[in-house]
Amino acid sequence: MLGFQEAKDIILSQAYSFGTENVLIDKSLGRILAEDIFSDRDYPPFNRASMDGYALRFDDFENGIKEFTCVKTILAGQTCIYEIKSGECYKIMTGASVPVSADIVIRVEDSRFVGSSVNRLVAFDFSSPLKKFQNISRRGEDTPANSLVIQKGTRITPQVIGALASFGRGKILVEKLPRVTIISTGDEIVGVNDTVSPVQIRNSNQHVLQAMLQTHQMQKVKLLRVKDNKKSLRTALEKAVNNSDLLLISGGVSAGDADFVPQILSELGVEKIFHKTKIRPGKPMWFGKKPNGCTVFALPGNPLSCQTTFKLFVEPFLAKCFGTTPTGIYQFPMAESRSKKTDLDEFFPITLQGSPTQVSIKKFNGSGDITAGLFAEGMAWQPADKMILDKGDVVTVFLF
Repeated sequence: MLGFQEAKDIILSQAYSFGTENVLIDKSLGRILAEDIFSDRDYPPFNRASMDGYALRFDDFENGIKEFTCVKTILAGQTCIYEIKSGECYKIMTGASVPVSADIVIRVEDSRFVGSSVNRLVAFDFSSPLKKFQNISRRGEDTPANSLVIQKGTRITPQVIGALASFGRGKILVEKLPRVTIISTGDEIVGVNDTVSPVQIRNSNQHVLQAMLQTHQMQKVKLLRVKDNKKSLRTALEKAVNNSDLLLISGGVSAGDADFVPQILSELGVEKIFHKTKIRPGKPMWFGKKPNGCTVFALPGNPLSCQTTFKLFVEPFLAKCFGTTPTGIYQFPMAESRSKKTDLDEFFPITLQGSPTQVSIKKFNGSGDITAGLFAEGMAWQPADKMILDKGDVVTVFLF
């Protein structure tokens, strides 16, 4: 059996891009950029007033001029091509283009009119010395033209969308999403709205896996529920591996009499890369791939095992396929001690508490406990060779 890191490395070595596609900017949230984004011009594209005030020549202050003639008002979006002469100023609004030869903007609150004429003003009461280009955002100082601004592999957030819109990118090249099928197996599994007998359980894994995929913008997922019957299971698996890029199977991978999944996958030409890992929960996991085709993760049926193996293996696999890195991996000290009796890599549900942040263990009743992950903020890793975690020991945490 493989340890956690070895199994993860093998899985990542099988990652590949699902291709790329162009999407409209309003449909791009959460997708992964498949191209570098460069600025299409200088930003700001002109010397821009950063405050409401008066644009004038700095040298006039240096030469002792105190009063200036206000010759024009400039609003945002207007262009002024005339140079300011000595002793002149333009009233200017925030975001407007600063006139040629003006190299300072005096705030409205630092200015006052002189006498009864509205065309005369004087600057006064400065809290600090004046300097050239004060209250002016100079052309190109944020981002010069043709600068690399957003790298390929970036997840598109609302802030990224704002930048893309500023650069005139109405369509963006992104990583294509895989075709995904989720198959839940087991005679004991019924739908969430079905009548449940005393020996049956509702199909929570299907909904959890679907929700976890949705956090990666995979909204269109095929969902199947199959009994522990070889014929029906083979039919479902054959269709899935031939029509999916990614197949997630819940249950049927352990060593029970009705665990047919590994055998049927092999018969369908899906190469077993490994079966079982030295981790808890999640030991029975099966991973394989059909040559030049579908990648298969057969995950354990117990709820916590299913969620854990998705977080530890499927999520980083998808990140590698998309050319990005997994998020939500941190290191924090333990708020309490924990011991184990196995030589397995163990993962346990946790909450975060205090300042500075510490890891608190969330009690649960084994991997079959349907509430084990409820209100947990993530899973912490106790390595195989670390039999005791002492209070204060730093552990790796995988946040949900």
